Amino acid sequence: LKKDTVEASQRKELQDLIALMKFYGIPKTDQHSVVDLYSYVQKQSTIDSFSTVISRLPQTMQQEIKDFARIHMIKDFPLFKSTSHEVLVEIARALKPVYIDPGETIIKYRDVGKEMFFIAYGTLEVLAPNGAHLVNINKGFFGELALFFNTKRTATIRALSYCSLFKLEKEDFEPIIKRKSELAYIVKH
Repeated sequence: LKKDTVEASQRKELQDLIALMKFYGIPKTDQHSVVDLYSYVQKQSTIDSFSTVISRLPQTMQQEIKDFARIHMIKDFPLFKSTSHEVLVEIARALKPVYIDPGETIIKYRDVGKEMFFIAYGTLEVLAPNGAHLVNINKGFFGELALFFNTKRTATIRALSYCSLFKLEKEDFEPIIKRKSELAYIVKH
């Protein structure tokens, strides 16, 4: 199927769902929750379809495709921009998927961090120490200081929607730095 055809079908399904909820007088807040969940489920369904397709390939090809997808997500992190493909593959393989529900806190202000996160899908909000809303984020990364310093978190990060994240833990990252001199050099300078 073409991407445009699938997206058009999904939009039509969503419009029908919204019309049905309006017809039955579903409260707006519940409608928004349903739409958020529907969008997340559709995104996950696309990922699952992708996984099904690549599952028919040889293991080595499956791994290469997964590596490239994760590398695409992490390559804009400044530290990784000048690292070799070999190192990026190691880092990509150290990533762990994390699924977050709306309202769930991922990072809490003043907690000691042990990991950083890359956003695959979803919207999160950054809160100041006093709880004030600072900004929404839906791409990129956060929590990176935890990989390099034993420091407390400087903000709270909470999910506004269903989110798919990838977590890079300090305990998985440090051995890569030790084995890969190019990365160790970049970290020190």
